[in-house]
Amino acid sequence: MADYRLVDFVRDLTQLVDTEPSGRALIDGTRKLMQPLVTTAGLIGTALERRTDRGYSRNLLYHDPHDRFVVLALFWEPGHITPIHDHGTWGAMGIYKNELEVVNYKRTDDRSREGFAQLRHVNTLRERAGSVSWVLPPEEEIHHISNPTDRTALSLHVYGRDIRRCNIYDLESGRIEAIELGYDNYV
Repeated sequence: MADYRLVDFVRDLTQLVDTEPSGRALIDGTRKLMQPLVTTAGLIGTALERRTDRGYSRNLLYHDPHDRFVVLALFWEPGHITPIHDHGTWGAMGIYKNELEVVNYKRTDDRSREGFAQLRHVNTLRERAGSVSWVLPPEEEIHHISNPTDRTALSLHVYGRDIRRCNIYDLESGRIEAIELGYDNYV
């Protein structure tokens, strides 16, 4: 079987978004499309390993011209961990190299206090090369990700919008803070 390449994935994802613009069917379809991409050499040559001094880098690979999705490659240094955060949109993450740990949370408050959330740990997943996980607001999106190994990791991410801003959560105080995100590289 020929490698499933990034260009093939973007073409197929565009067709999927045309027919399934949101919801569980979109997530399931995206996961199916990502699986062959992260299990073949189809991402080689997409400049995935561009580094920064922050412990990880976000590299934009594709931005849908109709703003329906973006495709990013993330490079993770050993030991890097994100804050607890959300994306405010559907998304999927495929592990291309090494493994990452994903810790998922659920809001337990009634959402009546602006800038405040109570969170409960739901599960901790060890995502290995070839695996694909997902987020789907409003119930299944708050998490943090880490590279618990001594090797670099690479992951492919798809989000239902260009994420330039997300919320981070302080587990102890309950504080929610919006932060600005950028890209380290436009590939």
